[in-house]
Amino acid sequence: MKRLYLYLYAITLVVLSLYPFEEMPSYTIIGIDKLSHVFMYLILSYLIAIGYRQWSLTLVAIVSIGFGIAMEICQETLTTTRMFDFYDILANIIGSLVGIWLFVLVKKLSVESD
Repeated sequence: MKRLYLYLYAITLVVLSLYPFEEMPSYTIIGIDKLSHVFMYLILSYLIAIGYRQWSLTLVAIVSIGFGIAMEICQETLTTTRMFDFYDILANIIGSLVGIWLFVLVKKLSVESD
């Protein structure tokens, strides 16, 4: 069931990343857009870590970060309304790493409470 949530979430990210919105709001470099990227990829990496507990955290990071980079490349190459943004990738990386850190923290706290 955990993997189902991951797959549904990943599909949602693909749709949100590639959907040709009529008007995209303009944000500053460190604005709500970048915070939303951090939050979205925090959730993604956390769900990957939960869904694939047998994976190393390095592999979780590679998959999550790779997914974010792939989405940026797809925006540039598959859409006419979206564009590649290096700062989005940076926000995705930060979110992915924070999600992994959160997974480790929750896991550690749950072991200590047992």
